[in-house]
Amino acid sequence: MEDSAILVSPMSCLELDFLHEIGRLNVGSDTILKALELGLDISIDEAPFPSIIEQAKMLTWTRDPFDRIIMAHSLFHTIPLITHDQLMLKKHKLARS
Repeated sequence: MEDSAILVSPMSCLELDFLHEIGRLNVGSDTILKALELGLDISIDEAPFPSIIEQAKMLTWTRDPFDRIIMAHSLFHTIPLITHDQLMLKKHKLARS
C-alpha cells in the first residue's frame, strides 16, 4: 500500500453517509476521507460508471448494491479490495482485511 495510491469507490462514500444517517457512524464520509487523506495517498476512483455496473452485474452472490459496486471497482482495476467484511474477503481473490 505504501507504493501506490489507494482508490476509494464513490459507493463507499455513499455507504458511509448512509451509516451516518442511521446513527451507526458519528460523522459522514467527508470527515472520514479528510482524516484518511492526512496519512494516506487516497483518491476517489473515477472509473466509468457503466463499466463498473457491468462488472457489478456479475456479482450475483449478494443483493447488497453497496458491496456489489465497491467490489466491482476493485475488480475493474484488478486491484486488492481492503475490507473487514468477511463475505467480501471470501469472494474476492485479491481482498485484504
